[in-house]
Amino acid sequence: MPPEERATTRLYLVPAWLRLLAGVLGLAALLAAVSLVGTGTRGSPDLSALLVTGTQVILDVCMGGLFAYVAVTGLAPVHLMRSAGDSWTGRAPRFRLEPDMQRYLRQLHARQPEITECWILCQLVKGASPSQALPQCWLLVFGPASLADALRADWNIRRREVRLFVVDNETNRLCTAWGRPYSGALADWQWEFRSDEVAHFVPPADAGEQIPLAGAEGVPDGPVQVAERLWGRTS
Repeated sequence: MPPEERATTRLYLVPAWLRLLAGVLGLAALLAAVSLVGTGTRGSPDLSALLVTGTQVILDVCMGGLFAYVAVTGLAPVHLMRSAGDSWTGRAPRFRLEPDMQRYLRQLHARQPEITECWILCQLVKGASPSQALPQCWLLVFGPASLADALRADWNIRRREVRLFVVDNETNRLCTAWGRPYSGALADWQWEFRSDEVAHFVPPADAGEQIPLAGAEGVPDGPVQVAERLWGRTS
């Protein structure tokens, strides 16, 4: 697959067995730190031994904290090193999902099994004016005709900073799940699947606020926008 047809954004969902393993490793690391502290308090060790013990305790606590983070949140701590995945993809991701957005997407994935596909359309540019009345993230989901009503009824997943568009798999009709109402067709967006992971689109003027481009500086590169698939479910 050509690079331009591959998604660069990943939704990191840690499976349950790996979260359990991370919990065990985190507990072991913290117990090791406690044991080292107890050992170091006995007798009168010299300065070099004290420094070595202190370094080991700090490493054990840090490792235990990382493992505990994975076990509790179910998220990979990639936000601690923002370019962690860039070496694998060969370029920086088009959309960077912060831990809070990762948690929200995981919640959306778990609470709404009718969603067959979820695509990210845009994010607010970092450093944009606080007075700019734009949502932080635009998402588009595909599903059956009943999906829109199910999303509107689930108040626990509503977020003001998320603008969620819903597409009916049968008719390709498109509407918003909450907030400013919008109704149209996917064809109005000139939606074109470039691959299973990437699509091009041009948002119509009546879709709401103008979609901001993702990127470090948000420099426009033409009317065509790029969407990336975050997840899909096989029927």
